Amino acid sequence: MKTTILTLALLLSQMTMKSQSVHLISALGCDSSIYSRLSLDPSIQVNYVEWLKPLKKESLEEYCDRLIAENHITSGDIVIGTSFGGIVASMISVKVNPKQTILISSISRMDEKPEKFRFMQIFRCHKIIPKFLMDEPALTIGNCFGKVSDEERAFLSEMIRRNDVDLIAWSVDQIMKFDNMTEPANLYKINGLQDKVFHAHHIESDFILDGTHLMVYNMPEEVSSIINSLIREEGSLAMVP
Repeated sequence: MKTTILTLALLLSQMTMKSQSVHLISALGCDSSIYSRLSLDPSIQVNYVEWLKPLKKESLEEYCDRLIAENHITSGDIVIGTSFGGIVASMISVKVNPKQTILISSISRMDEKPEKFRFMQIFRCHKIIPKFLMDEPALTIGNCFGKVSDEERAFLSEMIRRNDVDLIAWSVDQIMKFDNMTEPANLYKINGLQDKVFHAHHIESDFILDGTHLMVYNMPEEVSSIINSLIREEGSLAMVP
């Protein structure tokens, strides 16, 4: 009898709990398919944040305000971002103060930017790169993702060719200008030892994997396990294994 009452109580609590809204922001030059291999808890309600076309002279802060409004991101949600999407996620979280912010292959503060980015910012090297090269798969994959399999190269090439070149140029400029030193509460960073863009040892990382800048796609089990564990610890999952 006690077992029956306990079971009914558990089922009732699961029915009354609202599924957790998680906003996933993709990497620069990528779309939501970068997250296609993740296995997130079925109780999670996933929203894939679509990149908006930047307005003329729009700052990163103003852009984040539009993403917040467009996607109805609130303090009760969880925000996850990869690479430049992680930078955007951290900026959004400073404004909204969500339950959790999880960054993958990314940074949250200016002092975590690689030295080469600071050099490029000072000498504005990124401004002399022709726009037509910014959606060139061979250039992007080699400099950002390093060694990839044939399947991964085909996957990345297809995404990169769908890029909005103006969005890419604006985003690269925002990375160079990024000067935030404020971190949101409940922030977690997952970084890779083989990452050619944001190396784990240069970042105040919470989880370090032996992965590349593409580990959200080619190490989905490890990344999924960390994300599910973090959300579960927050008490947001309706279903507990």
